[in-house]
Amino acid sequence: MITVGPETRQSRNPLQTGSPLYFPAIVEIPGPMFITKPFITDRPIRFALAGCGRISANHFDAVDKHADRAELVGICDVDPAALAKAEERT
Repeated sequence: MITVGPETRQSRNPLQTGSPLYFPAIVEIPGPMFITKPFITDRPIRFALAGCGRISANHFDAVDKHADRAELVGICDVDPAALAKAEERT
C-alpha cells in the first residue's frame, strides 16, 4: 500500500523548507544555447505538420499567411478522416 504523508515531495513547499532555491533555467553566463544563427532569407522554410486535429487550422493559416517565406511539404495523422480533411485544405 502506498501512503502519502506530509513529508512527501508533492506536499513540501520549497519556500518554507529553508533550503536554497535552485532555478536551472536561469544562467548568469550565456552558454552555447544562446548563440543566434542568421535568419534564413534566401529560400522558403519548409514545414511538415504532424497531427491534423483542431489546432492544425491555426498552423495552416500561418503557412498561408507566410506563403512567400514558408512551404508546407508534408502532413500526417493517425486519424484518416482528419488527414483527408487536411489534404483538402492543402
